[in-house]
Amino acid sequence: MERLRDRTDELELIISSLTIFALFSLPGWLYDKIADIYTHLSTSLVIASTVGTALLTGTSYGLAACFVVHLMARAYWVGLIGLRTVFPDGINWSKTPGLGPLSRQYYRETLPDLDTVIQNTDRLASSLFAVISMLTLSVIWFGAILVVILVVSGTVGARFGLTNTGMYIGMAVLLVLFIAV
Repeated sequence: MERLRDRTDELELIISSLTIFALFSLPGWLYDKIADIYTHLSTSLVIASTVGTALLTGTSYGLAACFVVHLMARAYWVGLIGLRTVFPDGINWSKTPGLGPLSRQYYRETLPDLDTVIQNTDRLASSLFAVISMLTLSVIWFGAILVVILVVSGTVGARFGLTNTGMYIGMAVLLVLFIAV
């Protein structure tokens, strides 16, 4: 089980790194693609592209920042493992200059051992990864629902010559659904 756990940490690092690269690259690529076809889009596709582009850009940068925080926690964890490799017995309290016996005893009782810090940092990084991944999936679902509602309501509104009114009604229905839930 421990070997599987170590492999999970490696997968987290790989997934986070690739996700950060993709999330920082996505908005520029998306704006280029939309700019190429924007004048040829129908009303419903203009609605979908405008809302989708705004949501994806903000979401991409926000989630990329979250994954950067995860990578920082993992980098700290890797540094702690390196520290344990160099100093397997921990702090040599007899070689701490400038500390009197009371200070040495205080720090010995106060400071956690290196293995505890490594385990806590590992738990923090794994928790961050899980929360950020769930946040990513939630935002994707919310964005997909929002785009579908706006396209459908904008298309229905366009049939009656009231595109914006249709979109406002669709947004109101979506807001009521989220409040009800």
